[in-house]
Amino acid sequence: MPAFMHAAAFEAATVDNSQGLKQAPDTVVEEAGIAFTSVGVEIACFCVAFAMIRFFSKAHSSKGAPLRHANKKLCDATPEPATTLQAWRSHKRTGPISGQELQHWAGRVIATEPESFVEEFIGHFAETSLPDDVLLDGVSTLMDVAAQAGQPQIVEAVTEAAKERLSVVVDKGRVHRSRLRAHAACGSERRVEELLRQEREQVADGTVTVRSLAVVVKGYLKAGKTQAAISQLQEMVRLGHDIPPRAMSELFAAAAKAGIVKETYASLGGQLQVPEDAVVALLDFAFQSEDFAFARDVEQLAKDQGTALKQEAFEAMLKLYVKVDDGKAIEIFQRMLSAEFVPCEGLCRYLMARCADSQNVRLAESVAEHLRGRQEMSLACYKTLMKVYALNGRYGKACELYDEIKQHGWEPDAVMYGSVVKFAAKAGRTDLAHELAEKLQGGCIRNYMWLIRS
Repeated sequence: MPAFMHAAAFEAATVDNSQGLKQAPDTVVEEAGIAFTSVGVEIACFCVAFAMIRFFSKAHSSKGAPLRHANKKLCDATPEPATTLQAWRSHKRTGPISGQELQHWAGRVIATEPESFVEEFIGHFAETSLPDDVLLDGVSTLMDVAAQAGQPQIVEAVTEAAKERLSVVVDKGRVHRSRLRAHAACGSERRVEELLRQEREQVADGTVTVRSLAVVVKGYLKAGKTQAAISQLQEMVRLGHDIPPRAMSELFAAAAKAGIVKETYASLGGQLQVPEDAVVALLDFAFQSEDFAFARDVEQLAKDQGTALKQEAFEAMLKLYVKVDDGKAIEIFQRMLSAEFVPCEGLCRYLMARCADSQNVRLAESVAEHLRGRQEMSLACYKTLMKVYALNGRYGKACELYDEIKQHGWEPDAVMYGSVVKFAAKAGRTDLAHELAEKLQGGCIRNYMWLIRS
């Protein structure tokens, strides 16, 4: 092909290519416009959908129907009763009410809504068909609850409502005792004395029954009038009545709350029989106040009166006498075991820990020997006993405990290893100190210092 033809062909190709390059920007702009339009349509659809959701949500809320979460439990939809009264009304619809349930609900209602007490429970009885004896028991329960709460007006209202609406007449003696307890529980000593005087006037010998005095004591204890309760107990003794053990226990429990245990105990002058629970309360007070002399007095009184000591009494004495090293704690511990009471591991560890402070090594060893016999000497107990020995300078005995630990196959922690290294160094047990050095593997500098000293 001639040269000029080659040049013409090359020029034509160059022109075509240049024209193609000039057309490319127009195509790109066209495609970008299409993409932008698509994105705009999607955004517009999203905005419309979001607006519709907001609209329907507001319309639903305006109707008073709250939105519920999908994971809300179905049982949570049932609302709980807002008040005790509503809870009682809901409960009584479930079926017949037992005497125990009646006492429970009556106590709750009178504590929160006493003004509704009579109508709620007398009204409940009026709506049911119950035998006369069941109604009488129910009314008596209501009177007892009102008397215990210190509500004499409600006692009277229950008595009148039962007579008028249920045709139930409560025994006069029971009504009298409910009045006594109610007035005593609200602290009205003058009214109590008036009622007791009326009772004396109605009998030939001019005395008061032990049941009347007992409810007065309970009422005074409820009101915190300990001295008034003591006076009634002394009156019971003067009349030759036996004191109910529960009354004495409640007396000292109330005295403990008022902080007048020793005064109450002294006022009785040892003339009253102190029951087991009262002895526990007195000895626990002696422990809390660290009063060794008072503990000995109570223990002697229990011995003189032949009152057996409960396990809680022994525990209170142990916790007290472990604070000193006079042999008394060991005696108490042996008596406790002889009475076939088994101290728990927690109490044993407590005693051994206190022995470290009082240097009562003998008691700590006795407790440890007891635990060994029960096969309950744990690693924690060994640690505690080891501390007792160490604080008393008996490092050799502490090292012997480590030998026992190894026989059990237990692996002490790094802290215990470090302590045993120290004990071994002080006891001259170089063999044990170097044996433990291999187990430490990078212990603290203090442990290495004890190894050097050994």
